[in-house]
Amino acid sequence: MTVPPISADEFASAMAALGLAPHDGPFAVAVSGGADSLALTLLAADYAKIRAFTVDHRLRPGSREEARAVHAMLTARGIAHDILVPEGEAARRNVEAEARLARYRLLEAACADAGIRHLLLAHHREDQAETLLLRLARGSGLEGLAAMRPSAPPLVDPLGPWRHRPLLDLPRARLRETVDEAGLVPIEDPSNADPRHLRNRIRRMLAEGILPGLTPARLAATAAHLRRAQQALDIEIDKLLTTSVTIHPSGHATIRRAPFLDVPGEIALRALSRLLAHLSDRPFGPRMAALERLWSSLRRKDFRGATLAGCRILPAGGGHWLLAREAAAMEPPCDLPVERRVRWDGRFEVRLDRSAGAGWTAGPLAPLSWREIRARFAPSVVQDLRLLHGVVRPTIAALRDGLGRLRAIAGIAGAADDPAIAEFVFRPHPPLLRADDCLSACQSRLSNDPRRSRMNRKRSAPAPRGACEKGRSARTTRIPSA
Repeated sequence: MTVPPISADEFASAMAALGLAPHDGPFAVAVSGGADSLALTLLAADYAKIRAFTVDHRLRPGSREEARAVHAMLTARGIAHDILVPEGEAARRNVEAEARLARYRLLEAACADAGIRHLLLAHHREDQAETLLLRLARGSGLEGLAAMRPSAPPLVDPLGPWRHRPLLDLPRARLRETVDEAGLVPIEDPSNADPRHLRNRIRRMLAEGILPGLTPARLAATAAHLRRAQQALDIEIDKLLTTSVTIHPSGHATIRRAPFLDVPGEIALRALSRLLAHLSDRPFGPRMAALERLWSSLRRKDFRGATLAGCRILPAGGGHWLLAREAAAMEPPCDLPVERRVRWDGRFEVRLDRSAGAGWTAGPLAPLSWREIRARFAPSVVQDLRLLHGVVRPTIAALRDGLGRLRAIAGIAGAADDPAIAEFVFRPHPPLLRADDCLSACQSRLSNDPRRSRMNRKRSAPAPRGACEKGRSARTTRIPSA
């Protein structure tokens, strides 16, 4: 049966449903050269000003030529296009997951470079159905089975672009028809037919209708129903977090024990998962089995401490737990360029003034020298540091100049008032809260924290992730149109 292409009016309606309008552009579009992303690129280019990006992972032969073919195809139609190439070694384990993170890292950095606030993705109805079945096969809980959201915050960079999926409710066939009508020939990725990948086997099962009733439309509707249930659960999780957790600008959290023990276990588990991801720069929380083991330990009266997802959690007295970064899991120190925002350890952002000069580094405060701290800072800084738990102090971010001298300590009032530092802030990611009605409450609590220094209230415009970032960094290949 022939299906119609997607009209400009339909696309405008889909964007409006996401709260977007042409004046919110320019928009970035992730395009691989396949039919789905080409359809999105064509529709978006007719809707508003866009810039298209192709990520070439260089993981298989011919990818370079395919990326260049996409470039030629789009620039011939007057669409701005860049090719993004990861630098460094490719992942040897968990290749698909690592490639996905690298792809978003590149796309978000490219958007920041271009000052773009919205990234459009070409996921459609069948993608949503496949994601639901894939996560079901992996034993995911409610949050995983809710599948992809139509709009979501940045995956990697907290100041990166929001991700939007305007075609999520539309079938794949209509996207392909849109490309065919435009006279373009999509590039087929051979890995999409490789039966070794579970998603490909699920895609084939859906296409062949092996299981009666499990149609993409019905599965996508189920994902939407589960997403509404997850949103209701998010409200309860956010309430627990805003009333029981204090996030300190030095990079750790304190948790009131009693409220966590009073709520249903599922809410406590999900809140813990979010906290661990939030403080360890991981887009997702730990696996449920490990999380349940931690929760079982936390409820015991003889709990002495545990390590999970790059964090340490310890009893802190007064009916509290302390959650801090694991020192061994932190990134090594890194060099800081002048006038460029850099994220160190995925939690702290730094931007030096042009007066700073060369040779500055960001890294952990450890090894800690009290003599150096007393010589450099006011007594109140020394006192505030001594009040912190011994597990926390080595994990705080510190800045040193080209001579190796300690110049700033994150999150300590009066320890970063240096004219050479334009910005030095604890800005973890992913977001801790999900429900909008709880966000203002958390922001209010943080802004009223007397230990929150003025340097942590500064905010700069989005900028590319710096050299300290984990994983492979971005390189943009710009190909002349001629």
